[in-house]
Amino acid sequence: MPSTRCLLIAVCFLVASPASARTWTELDGKIAGPAGSAVLAFVQAHAESFGAPKGVTLKVRRVVPLRGGAMVRLERTLGRGPVFNGGLSLLVLGGSGRAEQTIVAASGRLDGTLAKVDGSLDPAAVSKRVAQLVPQGKVLDALPGYWRRGDTLRPAWSVQVRRARPRGAWRVILDAATAEVLSAASTLVPIFGKAYAPNPAVGSVKKVEILGLTDPGALSGEMADVQSCSASSSGTLTCQRYATADPASGDYLYDPDEPSFTDPFSEVHTYYHVDAFHRWMKDSFGFARQGAQQIKVMVNFNFESSSGNTQGLYNAFFGDIDDDGKGDLVFGQGKRDFAYDADVIYHEFTHSVVDETSDLSAAIDDLGFNVMPLSLNEAFADLFSSAFTGDPKVGEYAGGKNPIRTLTGPASCPDSLTGESHSDGLIWGRACWSVREKAQDKPTFDDVLYKTMVALDPEASFLDAQAMFLKVAGLADPALASLAASEFSSRSISKCTRIIPLGEGDQRHGYLMGRDSIPLVVVPGPMQYEIVVPAEATQLQVNLSQMSWSSATVGAYLRKGSPVKFSGSKSTFDFVLSNGEYSILLTRDDPKNRLEPGNTYYVLPLNVGNDATMYQISMALTLEEPPPPPSDTMPPQMDAGVVPALDSAGVNPVDPNAPMTRGCSCEIGQGSPGVAALPSLLGIMLGLVLLYRRRR
Repeated sequence: MPSTRCLLIAVCFLVASPASARTWTELDGKIAGPAGSAVLAFVQAHAESFGAPKGVTLKVRRVVPLRGGAMVRLERTLGRGPVFNGGLSLLVLGGSGRAEQTIVAASGRLDGTLAKVDGSLDPAAVSKRVAQLVPQGKVLDALPGYWRRGDTLRPAWSVQVRRARPRGAWRVILDAATAEVLSAASTLVPIFGKAYAPNPAVGSVKKVEILGLTDPGALSGEMADVQSCSASSSGTLTCQRYATADPASGDYLYDPDEPSFTDPFSEVHTYYHVDAFHRWMKDSFGFARQGAQQIKVMVNFNFESSSGNTQGLYNAFFGDIDDDGKGDLVFGQGKRDFAYDADVIYHEFTHSVVDETSDLSAAIDDLGFNVMPLSLNEAFADLFSSAFTGDPKVGEYAGGKNPIRTLTGPASCPDSLTGESHSDGLIWGRACWSVREKAQDKPTFDDVLYKTMVALDPEASFLDAQAMFLKVAGLADPALASLAASEFSSRSISKCTRIIPLGEGDQRHGYLMGRDSIPLVVVPGPMQYEIVVPAEATQLQVNLSQMSWSSATVGAYLRKGSPVKFSGSKSTFDFVLSNGEYSILLTRDDPKNRLEPGNTYYVLPLNVGNDATMYQISMALTLEEPPPPPSDTMPPQMDAGVVPALDSAGVNPVDPNAPMTRGCSCEIGQGSPGVAALPSLLGIMLGLVLLYRRRR
């Protein structure tokens, strides 16, 4: 049994949004014995301190070994199965086995009450519903459980579905009572390449997202199994080995052959780098896969088009491409061989590490499409690739003229947030790389970063990552924690939330996924924009314009007083900016689009098209004009006090008994304005200045 002599000393809640993870960093829970069972017993004993209802049922889902500790992931279960988006990750540091260990941090959610519903879909109805969402899709599995929406748990089905053409794989969460899509996200983690939009004859090159030795004489070993693979038009995979060992020496001495779909050098090169990076992760941080350590690697990847032609894939990704339930590394062969760039190999391999541990991934929630966990995933992939090479440039070869990304340069919140995972990931990536560059002990920094990456909840935000990093760094090296706190503050990581202020004069940009990536009728944006309307406002105009080459597909929901609550066809909002209208005007006198001055408005951009797109959003306010100044307005104060005016009778109006004086010895001519006119002129000028300032 775990020791209970040291309970929770303090609890620090960091909440990024109504559906985000919570992170506790002020923990000092002493346990002994195997980490999994000891942590489970400790949390069961103190479940209510972690926000769980009394009598909650938990089980150990995963134990991830770490250098000097472990990460234990607990899963909440009810009658029909697990809560798919409810659980708790706990970071344990200290001894092993029977030795005393300490729970130092936790991240996740165990709260939520069960909703009362009528009826439940059977597996056949689930498959029928998925077929409507993903035509020609293949259901790989359908698991019953629950999905948390706000503070409510609804019976649900978690469905893995794959489609051969166009290629895609998704996890879809269906409401078990209504068949409503509660969440949907791609399970393939792609990277960016360059492509013509749409071709060199009519467009230009754009940065686009495109879909990633133990056997004698074969490149198959303890850490990796590498083959060259192609996909038929029906999605059937065919793999073979072009690299074979020299029968005399056993060497694989091949020269590069590019472009080629039968390049043996690509197999050898990739095996070496996957094996080297895998061993670095294992030796440096204790990384170990569940079960066999070997990961399948596919290089020279190409596919058969609908017309029967062979086409190359100009990208790389991590995902389960052969439907065996395990993720694969896939490197395409296009204008360049992506497997030739080791930075890309390390990046994609880190995605596989996240998949084995924290599983940071995007999902639909009440605020829209929560891309922040995926942004962290992309940032960690860049960071560990660059940590291994010591170079902040990622993908110099695969990127062509420029690297795909670089971890040096400005990036802060909220101005750098766009909702695109690779771009947003640079905020966290550049902040952490800047800390690493200044750190005296880089191996300690790397270990803190790794523990942070694997200990986070799947729905963790930037705020959760910041809190976890500072907690672990403080235990490992207080100077490192201080350095990191300063850097995170300078980049305003604490402002990396999904509610972004939108003021007059701001022009913010964002990214929207399309229905080809998320099988919803309306795809919500990752962020909502907050507009504070002053009490003297008479009208508010919100402008939303599309910034891609495709036809207009962008609209928005607006809500007064609270963020838009997204729930598909049952979303909560007050106004709609329809697709293609580009702006909406709210006024105090419009009965349909009525503005309430002094209130706060929230805007959730939407995409009703198939393609992803960029957008620009801004707003403008019209304020009441100030009342005209009264006719007896006193002149403004001068340096020497109030300047007295002279009346037409030559009497000093301030002191009638005082002698009259003038400011100069000459007489004012009849055609010139008299000194008596100064108060009126100064009053008019002052009114114009105030009016000018108000209109600005």
